[in-house]
Amino acid sequence: MEGFYRLFGLSYTQGQLQRRYLGRFAIHNGHLQVLESRGQTLHEMLPDGEVDETLQHRLQNMAQSPYFQLINEQSLHEGHYPDLIPEMDLGEGQPDAIYSLQEPGQTPQHLEIWGETAILDGRRLTPHELDALMARVEAGKYMLQSKE
Repeated sequence: MEGFYRLFGLSYTQGQLQRRYLGRFAIHNGHLQVLESRGQTLHEMLPDGEVDETLQHRLQNMAQSPYFQLINEQSLHEGHYPDLIPEMDLGEGQPDAIYSLQEPGQTPQHLEIWGETAILDGRRLTPHELDALMARVEAGKYMLQSKE
């Protein structure tokens, strides 16, 4: 279950599927952390903390519910939900900096910095995600090497 997830509320209007973005969360080392929440909805449904049996059961129910769509962001990167991938125009030019980011035992990731925008393996990071990533680098949990 490790990874980053997006949760959508589903409804049908005149036979058309309507997705309502509820938020994003991450599961890492057995802990869940809400990264974004529209209002308090996601915080109320999925409290931050240890992923215990109750929370696992809740996540499984959401994944199987006709009222929710739970999407692992890895599947977005693999192209399974093209309608959810926003187009991004960074203009012409080159990134300000390019790095290789690696967690021990994992495949290196490609990090580009464009002004105040950070792109990790083609996905724009939120300021909160970038801060969390840099905290892991400073703690020695990730290696960051310049590719320039």
